[in-house]
Amino acid sequence: MKSIWDKYKSSDESVICMVGVITLCVSLCKVDGDFTDDELIEILELIPHTEVEREYILNLINEIDRDNLDYKFHAKNLKKYLTHQPKFFDFIIATMYKLAWADHYMDDDELNMIQNTQEIFNIE
Repeated sequence: MKSIWDKYKSSDESVICMVGVITLCVSLCKVDGDFTDDELIEILELIPHTEVEREYILNLINEIDRDNLDYKFHAKNLKKYLTHQPKFFDFIIATMYKLAWADHYMDDDELNMIQNTQEIFNIE
């Protein structure tokens, strides 16, 4: 089975960053075992897009959700494909924190996931 990264690994770095944000945000939402409609809406609000792009992003989110791959897999692929653009890593981590705080509460699993992702990205 091909992963989302097989499809996007040769894309422009900004596309890889967007796919990475979505993969890690979906993983973050699923860390408590339940990916809710409210969380889906939060992700859509975090990703700037036009109405035309909305369907594409929704399909991408659904594909990532179905793949059910571990967030570490996604983080390691991001690290590999964005090695020359470390500024993207800070943006991705900041986006994850913003999503985690969207419900005004960050649980331990969310915090651990974000911290582990920072370690994979080598962010202090």
